[in-house]
Amino acid sequence: DVAYEASLADKGLDATLRNNAAADYDARVAPSTQLPRRVGNCYTASVFMGLASLVAEVGEGLEGKRVLLFSYGSGAVATMYTLAARRPLDARFSLENVRKIIDVAGRLGSRVACPAAHFSAACDLREARYGAPGY
Repeated sequence: DVAYEASLADKGLDATLRNNAAADYDARVAPSTQLPRRVGNCYTASVFMGLASLVAEVGEGLEGKRVLLFSYGSGAVATMYTLAARRPLDARFSLENVRKIIDVAGRLGSRVACPAAHFSAACDLREARYGAPGY
C-alpha cells in the first residue's frame, strides 16, 4: 500500500507496474508502433501511421475488433475515436488487401540512406523557393 502522493515518485512501483503491463502492451499496443519507430514523429499523421502499422502487423486478425485511436496536440485539443474492423462487401477493401497495398515492410526496406547534407540542401532550397511563383 503506497500513498497516492508517494506513488507519483516511486520508481519501484513504476517498474513493477510496467513489468506487470508488459505482455498486455506487447499484445495491444506494440503492433501499432513498428512504423512510427522507424519513421519518427509525423505530428498529425502519426495516428494514421500507427493505424497503418497496426494493419501491416495484424491484418485480418483485426476483423471483429475495435481499434481506439487517440491524438492530442500541444495545446488543449485532443481527438479520440474508434474504428470497427469488419469484413467488407468488396474484397478490394479487405484488411489483407490494404495490408498488401501499403506494403510497409517493402517501403521501409526500399529507403535509401542519404547524408545529412542532402537534407540540409533540400531545406535550403525549400526556404529559398517558398512563396515564389511556380513553387
